[in-house]
Amino acid sequence: MKNVKKLPEGESTVMMAIWDSTPPVSRHTVSALLGDKWADTTILTMLSRLVKKGYLSCVKQGNKNLYTPLVSKDDYMLQESTSLGKKARDISLTKFVAAFVENRGITDEEIDELEKMIADFRANNK
Repeated sequence: MKNVKKLPEGESTVMMAIWDSTPPVSRHTVSALLGDKWADTTILTMLSRLVKKGYLSCVKQGNKNLYTPLVSKDDYMLQESTSLGKKARDISLTKFVAAFVENRGITDEEIDELEKMIADFRANNK
């Protein structure tokens, strides 16, 4: 995993849109994905910052820039989860998961994965 730093909310939103697209992505694509949330100049500023921070590469093609992620969504989300885990050491895991599920929901597939993870943990820690 690359050592990645937490992004501010706006930059994170732009990265999520890019990660959920097929790269390379133009500013127009990002604008379309985000709808009317921000002005084009704001999106350009965010993209420029993300290039400077090493999250995106930028290649000029004709009169537009195309952006490709240099940090994977999985690496970023793992780093975010690790950071959250360190901050939440004193919080009940059960209450944390219950609040998370209540706010986000959970699929049958995720329940199956969690059950397997718990079973594996029990088997390896006897």
